[in-house]
Amino acid sequence: MMRFGKILVFTMIFGVVLSLGVGAARSFVFEVSSQEIASIDQMLVSPFLRLTPDKGNFGTYYIGDTLILSYWSARGGYVSIFDYTPDGKAQIVKNNEPIVAEIERELY
Repeated sequence: MMRFGKILVFTMIFGVVLSLGVGAARSFVFEVSSQEIASIDQMLVSPFLRLTPDKGNFGTYYIGDTLILSYWSARGGYVSIFDYTPDGKAQIVKNNEPIVAEIERELY
């Protein structure tokens, strides 16, 4: 009976810790300087990386439209994707996600 009680207590504690971890998950948003925002369009793009929206590079999106980004790398490694907003903030969408060479992924 004592062993059953220990397992039950461990299961309850593990469940509480797990639920706190899931409930505490938040997106990370941070301020971006105006100099960094101005330099985004001038950043060099790696020749080993391809990032394309579902409507093409010059597609038009309207409020409420779904945007699907496809990304691909010629080399294995890690990828981070940020969403820069007009109000001078950025949100991390993917952070150091492992990526396998020549496998295309989609981000919804």
